[in-house]
Amino acid sequence: MIQKALRFSFLFFVFSQELRSQNWQQIADFPASERDDGTCFSINNYVYCGTGLKTGFSISKDFYRFNTQTETWDTIAALPQFMERQYACGFSYNGNGYIFGGTGFGVLNDLWRYSPSSNSWTQLSSKPGAGLSGAACFVLQNNAYFVGGNNTTITASPQVWQYNITTDTWTQKSNFPSKGSWRANAAALNAKGYLLFGKDSLGNFNRMLYEYSETSDNWTPISNFPAKARTYSSMQVLGNSLFVFGGIDSLANYYNDFWQYSFDDTIWHSQAAMPAQGRKGGMAFSSGSAFYYTTGIDSLNTRLKESWKIENIISVNELNSFSAIQVFPNPCRDYFSLNVPDKINYSMELLNCVGTIIWKKNVVEGQKQDISELRSGVYFLIVYNGEQFILKKLFVMN
Repeated sequence: MIQKALRFSFLFFVFSQELRSQNWQQIADFPASERDDGTCFSINNYVYCGTGLKTGFSISKDFYRFNTQTETWDTIAALPQFMERQYACGFSYNGNGYIFGGTGFGVLNDLWRYSPSSNSWTQLSSKPGAGLSGAACFVLQNNAYFVGGNNTTITASPQVWQYNITTDTWTQKSNFPSKGSWRANAAALNAKGYLLFGKDSLGNFNRMLYEYSETSDNWTPISNFPAKARTYSSMQVLGNSLFVFGGIDSLANYYNDFWQYSFDDTIWHSQAAMPAQGRKGGMAFSSGSAFYYTTGIDSLNTRLKESWKIENIISVNELNSFSAIQVFPNPCRDYFSLNVPDKINYSMELLNCVGTIIWKKNVVEGQKQDISELRSGVYFLIVYNGEQFILKKLFVMN
């Protein structure tokens, strides 16, 4: 028992330190009008954010630079006159930034390159055919890929377009395997492209995470998202994981939740929710071990200029020897349950943030554990199997 107590004291100290470093922090506001549906791209230690629909329902062409080291903003060159837009998508390549399409004075098919050295924009070759608004994009090698979007004739396109950045040329690729995708999330990791969420032309919301192979021009479904499907969310890469924040579902519920899909264990992990109202359509980016989110719109249709960050979230190793045990839902309200795949008889303890034991119980697979009397906050759940134990963080939102 002394050995167990010492081991727990060590783990509790580790997790206490980890939780302090994993809290969301509000940082400097976006430096201009509140807005949603803007776009951004990252170059070295800077992130460039702009466009979008401002308070007062006016589209914008302004851009601002965020220094991830000092966490301060300054102003850069705006897009040229009459190039205002929302629902564009942005990416970076070889020290330059790019934005494509969106809705401005019509649905756009243009592509612009931003040079930090000259603080100027240059128009490149436009995508052939109709414009696209709300497409998702990622970069593999010398190619940018644009997936889905909509325009005046289609509510959600299944088309995939490849733009060769070095030759300034466009090629249409195999369609995305659904009835279209609008306002999905995309990212590139380990020489593959990934797409999650989005709404198809029939109004269905996608929960499946798809992987794209550039060599075979093929999409493969790899994992179902464990919560509600949605649009207007944000996805970024940190380490060997995809991180997903917020958005709106088919019932118009707005989310402030934060999820990690780790390629180390191919499992979705619920991370700490943002301590603010749910929101959609903000601009997200990552740098080092931090995930950032700025602007967006909430369920009261209030456009925002808040900026938030959460750090040190790359690791998913919770110092345990039987990580197949899952707590759900997490964050939770009123109750939670445990998924115990191997059906072994475990016991468990629930502790508050200072280490006081609230209760001890035996684990019953799938049984709801009543926590309706707990205050909102972070708790620790220790599950024992003899001398082995696992420490789980439990986020209560009562």
